[in-house]
Formats: sequence, C-alpha cells, structure tokens
Amino acid sequence: MGAALDRVMAALNERGLAVRNRHGYFMAQCPAHEDVEPSLSIRGVAGKVLLKCFPGCKTVDVAAALDLPLSALFDEEADRGKLARPVVIAEYEYTDEHGQLLFVQERRFPKDFRPKRPNGVGGWDYDLKGVRRVLYRLPAVLAAVAEGRTVWVCEGEKDVAAIERAGEVATCNPGGCGMGWHPSYGDVLKGADVVIVADRDNKGREHARRVLADLEGKAKSVVLVEAAEGKDATDHFAAGHTINDFQPFGEPTNSGAPQEAGPLEDWDDPIPLGALVELPAFPVDVFPGYIAATVRGVAAEVQVSEDLPGSLALAALSTAAGGRAEVLVRGQWREPLNVQTATAMPPGAGKSPAFRMMIAPVYAAEKALQELVREKIKIKEKERRQAIARAEEARRKAKSPDEIDTAVDAARMAEELEVPISPRLTADDVTPETAASILAEQGGRLAILSAEGTYLEVVLGRYSNKPNLELLLKGHAGDRLQVDRRGREEFVERPALTIGLCIQPQLLQDVAASKQMHGRGALARFLFSIPPDLVGHRNVYDPPLVAEDVLRSYTDTVKALIVTLSEWTDPAIIRLSPGALKAHTAWRAEIEPRLQRGTGDLESLREWASKLAGHTVRLAGLLHLAEHPQDGTRKDISADTMGRAITLARYYVAHAMAAFGVMRAHPLLEHARTVLAWIGNRDGFRLRDVHRGLQRRFSGAEEVAATLALLEDHGYVRRIDAASTGGRKPVVYAVNPKGR
Repeated sequence: MGAALDRVMAALNERGLAVRNRHGYFMAQCPAHEDVEPSLSIRGVAGKVLLKCFPGCKTVDVAAALDLPLSALFDEEADRGKLARPVVIAEYEYTDEHGQLLFVQERRFPKDFRPKRPNGVGGWDYDLKGVRRVLYRLPAVLAAVAEGRTVWVCEGEKDVAAIERAGEVATCNPGGCGMGWHPSYGDVLKGADVVIVADRDNKGREHARRVLADLEGKAKSVVLVEAAEGKDATDHFAAGHTINDFQPFGEPTNSGAPQEAGPLEDWDDPIPLGALVELPAFPVDVFPGYIAATVRGVAAEVQVSEDLPGSLALAALSTAAGGRAEVLVRGQWREPLNVQTATAMPPGAGKSPAFRMMIAPVYAAEKALQELVREKIKIKEKERRQAIARAEEARRKAKSPDEIDTAVDAARMAEELEVPISPRLTADDVTPETAASILAEQGGRLAILSAEGTYLEVVLGRYSNKPNLELLLKGHAGDRLQVDRRGREEFVERPALTIGLCIQPQLLQDVAASKQMHGRGALARFLFSIPPDLVGHRNVYDPPLVAEDVLRSYTDTVKALIVTLSEWTDPAIIRLSPGALKAHTAWRAEIEPRLQRGTGDLESLREWASKLAGHTVRLAGLLHLAEHPQDGTRKDISADTMGRAITLARYYVAHAMAAFGVMRAHPLLEHARTVLAWIGNRDGFRLRDVHRGLQRRFSGAEEVAATLALLEDHGYVRRIDAASTGGRKPVVYAVNPKGR
C-alpha cells in the first residue's frame, strides 16, 4: 500500500471501523454517517486514495471525520487539490440595461469560474457564444453615471459586493483579468468619476493599468488604488478598514495579515463547511398573478421567507389536482399531479399562521363539498334504517322457510344499501394505516397537510418503532395499493397522496437515520425547501398586511378549482404542447449527464434526481391548472409554462442538495458555523475566548476544541505556538483571511 492508503487505513482502524478487503479495493464503514454495513469504497490509484461513500457523503466530509486533511489522500505533495469535484458556491447574474438576464458567471470551489447562458428552453449552455458582454451590475452603473456618483471598478464580483456593502456603486468586467477589459466597457463610464481597485498581484495590477488606459479620455476622472491590507477589496474590509482607507496604487501597505497568521499567500482557500452556499430564493413569478401576490403578501405579513407560502401553494394545488388529472408526456408515460413537499423551518418561525392562510382554500372547499352531500347522506341513512326495520319486521312475522329466506335477503340488501361518504380532502396526525383507509374511502385521494412534521414522525415509527412506507411510496407513484378496511381487503388502483408539511430541521437528520427511508426511495419523493431563518431579523413594528382582495381572490379561485376537479372520477388527461415537450426533453438531456457516477454534480442525489424529470412535469401540470382554473383540462401545457416549471425544478435541485447535506452533516457543523460567525474580523483568538463568548452553545472545552479542529481541517483557522505567560500555555489560533 502507498503512504496515503496507509494513513486512511490507520485512521479507520483507530476508530474501530470495519474494513473488508475486496481484492483490489476495500469497503469500510463510513465515518461521516451512521453506517452499519460498510458503504465506503476505498481504492489506491496512481499515488492517491479515492473515497466513494455510496449513500452520498462527500470526500471532504469523510476525510474530516477521519481527522485527515485532503492532502493526506495523496502520496506526493504535488497531487494536492486534484481530488474534489468543483462545487458551485455562488452565481453572479449579468443583465442588460433593462435588467434582462444575459448570462451567469458561476464561482466554483476549488477556485474556478464558468459562464453559462440561457438556452431558451429552460436550460443552460455553458459558453457565451453570441452573447453580448456587459459590465456587472450594468443598470446600477448607468444610474450612477447619470446621477454623477462615483463608480468603483474591481477585478471580481465578490469585491463588487464588498464595495456595495460600504454604500458605493461598483462593477467589474466578466472574467476579471482572465477575460480582459473591452473598450465597450469604458464607453459605459464616459463622463464618470471612477476609482479602480487593483488586486495586489502582478496580474491584478496589469489588469488595472489596462482599465486605466481605456478610461483616459472617456471618464471625467480616474483614481487608481489598492487595499490597505490583504490582496483585494474583500480583504481590505475584512481587516476592518473603511471605504476611505484605500491606498494610492503602488504605496506600501500597513502591517498586513496578523503576524501569527503569516502572509496571505501562506493560506489556501478554505473548504466550504458542508459545501453550504446561499440557496436560491423561491421563484414566486412562476405562479399566475393571484397566487404570486398572495405568496408575497403572506410572507410580508407573517415575516417569513417566500419559500414557505410558495411551497404551501403547491400543496394546495396538488390537493386539487391529485388523482383528478394527469399529464400525458409521451407514449404510455403519464404523470399524476400530486406532489409531496417538506419545508424545514425552526420553531417559532411563523409556520402556523402562514399555513392557515395558504391552506384556507382547501378547508373551505372541503366544507363546501360536505355541504353539497349533507342532505343526501341524511336521506340515504334514513332509507337504510327504514329498510333494515322493514326486514326485521318481516323476519319476526315470517313463518314458512320461504318467508324466512325472503326476510334474510331483505335484511342483507338493507345492510348493503350505499350511503354516500362525506367528502374528506385532508388529514393531519394520522397513522399510515388510518390514512390508507381514508384514502380508499375517498376514491383513492388524500392530502396530508400539517404545520408540523408529525406525519413523517409517525411514518418513521413513532408509535410502532417500525416504519410504514407503503402509502407514502405508492401514493406518490400511483401504484396499486392494498387496503384492509371494514374487515375486508380493498384495492386502490391509482392512489394519489399529496403531502404538504412544515418540519423542523432536526427532523431531516432523523429521517436520514432511517435505512428504510433511504433504501426504498421514500426521500426521493419529496420536494425539500430550506428557507433562510429570519428569526431575530423580523419587522415586529409594522409589517405590511396582505390585502383582503388578494387573499380573497386566491382563496376563491383555488377553492373553485378543487370543487370543479372533485367531479372527475377518472383523471382528466392534459397534454404537452410540442414546445413544452421540446423544453422538457432539453431539460432531461441536461439532467442525464449530471447523474453520471464520478463526474455528475447530481451523483450524490441520483435517487432523488432520477425522479426530477417526472417532478418537473407534475409542477408544470399544477402551474397550468393554476393559470387556467376554469378550462385547464381542455388546454395543452404551453412551452412557457414548462419553462416556469423548469425554473421551479432548479430551485428544488439546489434545496435538495442542501437538505441532503443537512442529513449527512458532520455533528459539529452547526457549532463550526457559529464559531465562524463569532470570529468575524478577528485576526486571531484563544480557545478560552471562544468558550467564554459562546458558553451557552458548548457543553465544555472538549467540544470547543473538537469544533476548532473541524475548522482547522477545513482551512479556516490554524493553531499556532504561543508564548507562556507564566501559567498554563494558552491555546491560540490564527484566522485565514481568505475565509472571511
């Protein structure tokens, strides 16, 4: 074995993890998640170790769980950094003068940039062929020039954000010094006061000189500056400097990075904790106006992000269409229109009031449907009681065998008289068995809607310690379901189960701990959403109230849609227009290579992402019916609607990555993020400073030390030697300035 493989094997053995030799490679229990049967593949190939956790743990998390830096996976120093597949950590949108999207610049880890442009059918082409190149934040730049405000020109988008946080207008050209400055960029800045912030390296300074040369004779004035500390504008502000502290180009800097930390060049870019990135906001504009206005209004009034009411709107639409309509994709491929959503939010975040407003039309429709049959039920129940009474009277008076047989037959027929079932659309805290019985009673359709995650807890075995996934799985796929009801077996041919839950983030990890939820694909059915936590940042004084007419329009329209579709016993078939089919096919073509083992960015989500094409069709069907509530079953789904469904699907892809990341998260990950927030702009600190500053977070110094070890493995901090002050030698850490 090579040195790297020796290190990995030793770390596994130290932790008592089972390792099995498979003749050419090894299988071991994965240290990054609770693993009973070995699921971690270990191969020594060409001087390096390849780690593959089949449930989906990332290589960086496996290495961290073994207390190994990524460099330990290579025999030779020169091979460092080649292991990790790039992860998108930020996206920067470039628009034209009117705010119309032209292209997006992806920032990836390890540090890399990749442009992409909309391909017109809901997907992306990863090139800029035929696309107009413009300055970043072009509308804001044009407005600043017109108003006579100073425009700051930086090398990259991250520095633009830093300047903007200081209250100024900033821009950069796409690709920075790598793609170069085009004279058309300078034309935008004619007559403007410009400050150019040069990166403090040879390429950065040369790029700044090119920008300066182009602006001479165009701009009203140009000043060339550098950061007072560090390499760029981001480092400058991270070191505590202000917008007025930039130094003239070429002058010596202040003391730079803290002495303990060493020069900036000594630090590598840190590895993102759990690859956590800022998640995209819910694309509210995919909805028709009456729903979009309600989502925004509810979010503003309750002070929650739009993700929650947006996902609940989908659950309400699914309650209307689930089991009542299907989309014919092609051939025999049909997709039912029920979805299963789970929105993860902490306690006290406003789930219940948002839930009440968004699900109100469902309850209103349920009440209206019950009122429609209430009198009919009374009449049929009375007829049944009278028939039973007549049969009993006939049996008492019967004397001959024939009369007795006739009376018995009459009693049997009376018992079998059908009384209409009171319509029921929803259930909440029910067992899977009870839910299956209700679903069968209601013609194969049911919605589990709740402001809590109780149903998932029950499915996981809260009462029986034995998960029951049958209804969840078959109710999503529409597969034949066997139900025991009233002492006899019944079959539901195409069950349709809608789920719309608000769950606490901890439940994601509880769900992940269930082998059955993973092994049988239950998690792959859910559309997960992880909204930002607004608690502590909400407007408690005068949040705007949702307009009554907006809420009334939403409630009345969705209620009417539910009542109208309830009349369909056999599902209505909705077709895709040629344009919609073309857009969906292009989306499938984009997804497919992303599922490839070893190269696809969705490889770790294969089970979930394999259902993404079907989920997208379902979303398109729901958006179509929302847009055409009166005649949607008679219209084809348009290409525009499919494009909006694809936009929504992209949102759920990003949130699924985050949700599954939470499920597989290192147990100290949240502690590590808290410590990073506490570090802020500090250059260094002592272990006991962390313990004192965050004493309510940690159980003791050992937990603090373990958290700092995780941050050190990810490259955010570095333990350094500290001089003794006469007592116990303090534990001191330097901070990576590139991690701020």
